[in-house]
Amino acid sequence: MKRCQRNYDGVGTILETRKILLLASGMNKSKAIVKAIEGPVTAMVPASALQLRHDVMVILDKNGCSKASRSEVL
Repeated sequence: MKRCQRNYDGVGTILETRKILLLASGMNKSKAIVKAIEGPVTAMVPASALQLRHDVMVILDKNGCSKASRSEVL
């Protein structure tokens, strides 16, 4: 029987991936998104490792970015 592979392995996977798409919606995720994309890179917020990547696209709805201090609309 073939064993299923997990969809993630942590920060190492984030750092090795060629392209990343982060899609989040809702006000309940806004605080975590701000910590990940605007806060310091830290082990306490594993998604903050996204800041070390060059090819990351983040798509948020208005509620998802409601706590962000900066935003770019394309």
